[in-house]
Order: sequence, then structure tokens, then C-alpha cells
Amino acid sequence: EWLEGGKLQRIVLVIMSKATGEVLERWNFNIITDGEVVEKGAVKEKSDKEIMREIQAIMRQVNSCISFLPCLDEPCKEG
Repeated sequence: EWLEGGKLQRIVLVIMSKATGEVLERWNFNIITDGEVVEKGAVKEKSDKEIMREIQAIMRQVNSCISFLPCLDEPCKEG
């Protein structure tokens, strides 16, 4: 609903120290919506294969970051 209405612009993932509440990592994901979907309410169907390719591309980007990010040696907050 938010995505199709063009109301969702960013998702932020924050990893915080359980002990101190300090922000250890912060990831910002910008959401780019299809203007035609927002304006006309037209839903574009994608094949499962196309969706999987897009997810795999994102996972490759995340995995490429792992090689230069420091390891987190302390418990993180949940929820």
C-alpha cells in the first residue's frame, strides 16, 4: 500500500549495541517507485525469475560490503 502509493521513500536498518544503545551500523535503502504505478495505479507483473535476479543482485551488493566492514563483537538489540 505504501509502496504503490509512492509514500515509501527509504528503509533504514539500524544495528545498536544491546549494552549501551550506541548505533554500531546504519544502512539506508532508498526506495524508487515506478511513477506509472503511483500515478495510474497500474501494477506491473514480474516473473519469479526476474524478481529472483533482482534479489540476487542486492545480495551481491551486501556481500561485497562484508569484506571491508568490521566484525561486531558484542550482542545487538532486538526489535
